Amino acid sequence: MKQLFAIFVTAFFLVAAVPALATQQDPDLDGLFARLQETKNSAEAESLQEYIWKIWVKTDNKEVASLFGESRDVLRNNDYATALGIASKIIDLAPDHAEGWNLRATVFYALGDYDSSIADVEKTLALEPRHFGALVGLGMMYVDMGRKKEALEAFIRALAVNPHLDQARQRVEELAEPLESGNI
Repeated sequence: MKQLFAIFVTAFFLVAAVPALATQQDPDLDGLFARLQETKNSAEAESLQEYIWKIWVKTDNKEVASLFGESRDVLRNNDYATALGIASKIIDLAPDHAEGWNLRATVFYALGDYDSSIADVEKTLALEPRHFGALVGLGMMYVDMGRKKEALEAFIRALAVNPHLDQARQRVEELAEPLESGNI
């Protein structure tokens, strides 16, 4: 679980300081997701995923962009209390920015507050239903909570959007076998 958390925090670090004009409404996203579905090349898939994350973090609000950069620094130091405050401020300033909600969901996850994290993931997905990071995080929490059917559903949804999530695919295989045999 912590390995997947580290992957998503690392992806966030790669893109959090990128200034830009749009978020989940960026018109390039549809094409990027289509290419992500079509490609068989793992290097291209990784590049597409990184570009999608960059778009998700984009904002024309300089204060929000600065806060995303600041959150990157405090998360590197595992300062979750400060990160929570920063993420909440991002949400206050830009409540329609899905990545702000996803950031706070990630911090709540790190703090072990799954109920709050799930609530923020749901808001993230309401704003950006294709947010494969939020879907994988949701699946991870459901696994930890023993809610295996919900976990399986979250991982399947993540793979439907991004078929290149090897760890999500592994989780689907692990969870589907007991379900098929009636052990979930």
